[in-house]
Amino acid sequence: MEREKTSNGLKNWGIRYSGKPLGRPSAKSQTPCNKRKQKIEQGIRNQVEGKFGQGKMTITLIK
Repeated sequence: MEREKTSNGLKNWGIRYSGKPLGRPSAKSQTPCNKRKQKIEQGIRNQVEGKFGQGKMTITLIK
């Protein structure tokens, strides 16, 4: 129930979730195009998460 609320909220804001889908994997595997797109999105997400980590480190050093 909570997951449905979250996914609907993301769709309303036009945000696409780039993580692995929850639950059991589907019987048909992902297409190469989808795999490539997911890998690119993960790389972008890693850069963003890294910047958040750098910001947290500088804040803790200032305290």
